[in-house]
Amino acid sequence: MGQQLNISRQLSPSPSPSHPPLRDIMSIQVTGKIEKRDIGTGVWVLVAEDGTLYELQKIPKDLPKPCDHLTLIGEPKPDVMTLAAIGTVLEVQSFHHP
Repeated sequence: MGQQLNISRQLSPSPSPSHPPLRDIMSIQVTGKIEKRDIGTGVWVLVAEDGTLYELQKIPKDLPKPCDHLTLIGEPKPDVMTLAAIGTVLEVQSFHHP
């Protein structure tokens, strides 16, 4: 079964004193399982249904860990490097656990 990946892009309003300059904001929705990998002091990753690894950051306290099946919505940070360097960093914004 292939991974369903939903990507949404939003543009912030035009620059003004109350808004920062126009920038592109991207979030993705990925389904998979959460595992802890023993790299360094340990890191939580999302293993997507297609096998892609995402290193999780800004994990909500109520996110079940480990978890066999859930959907995360987050912002990928391909320009962020970590000590684990295990996959693209995904800043978690929300999740759905059936």
